[in-house]
Amino acid sequence: MGGLAVIVDWERTVDPITVAPMLALITHRSTGGTGQTGFDHTVIAETRTSRGASDDLTITTVGSLSIVGDIRLWNRDGLRGRAGGHAATSGMTDRRLLVEAYRRTGIGFLDDVDGDFAFIIWDDEAQRVIAVRDRFGMKPLFFERTPTGMRFASEPKQLAATSQRPIEPNARSIAEYVTGHFQETRFTFFEGMERVRPATALIVDPSGERVHRYWDPSTHTVPPPPADDIANEFRDRLADSVRRRLDGTNGAVGHLSGGLDSTAIAAAAHVLADQDHLPAPFHTVSAVFPGYEIDESVWIDEIAAMQPFPHHGFIPGIDDIEKFEADMWIADQPRVNRIRDMWSETATIAQANDADLVFTGIGGDQILDQGQLLIDRIRSGSLQQRLRDARAYAAWTGGSLVDVADPVLRDALPDGFKRTIRGLLPKWGSSARTLIRPELWESLASEPIEFAPFEFDFPSLTQVGAIASTQHPSIAWINEAQEAVYASRGLDLSQPYLDRTVVEYVASLSPAQRPFDGRSKTLVRNGFSDWLPPSVLERRTKTVADDYLDVLFARHGSYFRNRYPGVSDAALDYLDDGRYLELLNATDTEHPDSRDRESVWNAWTLMSWLDGLTRYRQSPWNTRVP
Repeated sequence: MGGLAVIVDWERTVDPITVAPMLALITHRSTGGTGQTGFDHTVIAETRTSRGASDDLTITTVGSLSIVGDIRLWNRDGLRGRAGGHAATSGMTDRRLLVEAYRRTGIGFLDDVDGDFAFIIWDDEAQRVIAVRDRFGMKPLFFERTPTGMRFASEPKQLAATSQRPIEPNARSIAEYVTGHFQETRFTFFEGMERVRPATALIVDPSGERVHRYWDPSTHTVPPPPADDIANEFRDRLADSVRRRLDGTNGAVGHLSGGLDSTAIAAAAHVLADQDHLPAPFHTVSAVFPGYEIDESVWIDEIAAMQPFPHHGFIPGIDDIEKFEADMWIADQPRVNRIRDMWSETATIAQANDADLVFTGIGGDQILDQGQLLIDRIRSGSLQQRLRDARAYAAWTGGSLVDVADPVLRDALPDGFKRTIRGLLPKWGSSARTLIRPELWESLASEPIEFAPFEFDFPSLTQVGAIASTQHPSIAWINEAQEAVYASRGLDLSQPYLDRTVVEYVASLSPAQRPFDGRSKTLVRNGFSDWLPPSVLERRTKTVADDYLDVLFARHGSYFRNRYPGVSDAALDYLDDGRYLELLNATDTEHPDSRDRESVWNAWTLMSWLDGLTRYRQSPWNTRVP
């Protein structure tokens, strides 16, 4: 684990001392210390966790090229050919390997880079900075343009606390957060501060900027195996994803619910253990909710008893509202885990067991979406086959054939019409449930949106639609919030489903090749049938139960209602006070409408974040403002 800070100025010499305040805000990303190197127009610096290498805190430089970053590579062997071959690269660090590969083969080397990473290469001879982020945005990387250059950082607070411009919230991100109309991954909650998109390299020199996209989950696929081996191949790829992430670590803890996504990761580790291929200790961690419908202890206990790993359970607390709000400033965004102990307790257990890595099941829904499979099938084949699949979809979802019409018709729309619809999305925010002020929607609707090719802003229900959603803005926000909280405790976060080889494999399977037996996530059920108890394999997935959310909403609601009887001054430019009061009153019932409840919850957390931003302007070095 590590962090970076880079300052580039094309018109004047950069004093290396100017990067010190940016590094001071991410000391939690290092146990080893910091290193930096200055050039005429650039200074690059990083914090890094020491893993015993003698040059671990020295910036890696090869000729005119230098590199800093937070890097975990899974495929060093794949890069060695780019960097000069196995003999020439023996003993090279990850950073040296990356620099050598770029020096020899140019930007094309990114095709063979695999892992969780965010790094910057500075080419002093060409006066060029190359900022690269991994395929799924697991490692954060942000930037800010200045009048004469750019600044890059691992966390937004590094830019916000040292920026020469006023610290202002980004209106589009606020609108997307409150309404759930996610449009693209570029913006952060801070005005003028953007993120490097997943699977891209941002290349900047004195002549300007360009974005190089080096991977697309919809086009990079692999030949599928014979039909009889499809589920087993998926199992082996997921197990190998777990193995590669564990290699070189002290160990990992994996979130374990009774659902199939996290369960399959634990089962994949079990496969490795049975084959004596588990490279580091593995623990499972479960949140349990005694007395609530959400509790999955029955399935968790069966899984834990069947597997050879230490298991840890805890009951999440829901009253620690001050720490919950502090997480907003650790994550630099209002979107954090409302059940705060889900992350903090996992971190405590990982630290107590000398683990340095955390796994969750994020990405499983995206690449294993059974509804997506059925939509694929409905769109192809004979009319008789389409009707049969449509009935299966309706039965599986508990709906009717009418429910199938909307996504199928929407998918049939021409791309040009979809782009027009995208431009109108902000105007849809004037519905009765929307809290965003109408004037703000109108102004946002008039602004052009620079969509990246892979943005999942308006769902494309094609064969790879669900696969493409692994880069959905909401996934990026969730991963960044989790990563920031775990990084503050000295831990790395990684998602085994968000793996190049797993995603490319699933994307290569046509609807006819993907097994379906009337239940969700058949690839997991078939692939891990020998490693999971029958009760888990046979169960249907359920969502978070209302009874627990009612209690959670009431506990936190009593705090927020007293704090925000109306829209706070800091939020008046964004939220409509009348609609807020209307929804607040609507949630006074014993079982409030879930959509009303979510809207009010988003308004509460947003107002808390905006109030904190007001104080943050006055004391930017206090990262725990609330």
